[in-house]
Amino acid sequence: MKRYSMIVTAVTGAVGVFVTSGASATIIDFDNLADETVISNQYPEATFSSSAGNVNLAILHGSNHTPPSILCTGPAGGSQTCVEDTYIDFTVAVTDLTFWAIQANAPGVTAQFNVFENDTFAATVDLVSSGGNPNDEFVDLSSFSNVTRLEIVNILRDDAAESGIGWDTFTFTPIPEPATLSLLVLGGLLAIRHRH
Repeated sequence: MKRYSMIVTAVTGAVGVFVTSGASATIIDFDNLADETVISNQYPEATFSSSAGNVNLAILHGSNHTPPSILCTGPAGGSQTCVEDTYIDFTVAVTDLTFWAIQANAPGVTAQFNVFENDTFAATVDLVSSGGNPNDEFVDLSSFSNVTRLEIVNILRDDAAESGIGWDTFTFTPIPEPATLSLLVLGGLLAIRHRH
């Protein structure tokens, strides 16, 4: 019995190391989409939506950080405004979430991010822009773990100071679901049992 529990501990530890070190970052940058394509469920890792009557669009843009395409919002059937809400629902919880705010040109708070962990609201984070034109801001939400939803809201609507903000290069690491971990542990135990 003692030997069996030591084997279980060793397998469980090995699975933990495998999951932690084996997880790789996912990048969604919209560069594979044609100009003005509505962004919704093209990516298996996340679904994109917007407020009622609006959509997310892939827009060709010459950003210094993330060419050639960015995500921008606008009314369904209309042209982009880049001031409507964007909602991102991840298919599995993620960690290490970062992305770029493209042309957040007005100084001060230019947008807000509602972060949900394990399907529960966790916090609202302000995008505080340094200003300038063009001004891209790196958004780092890596302090949050088990992120299941991100809402990009309250984008500054001021034609003189801010003509809208685009979003790009969403980078994150999916967290394996507990069922996947259980299967890995069970498979390891069966392999060990079969060897003996």
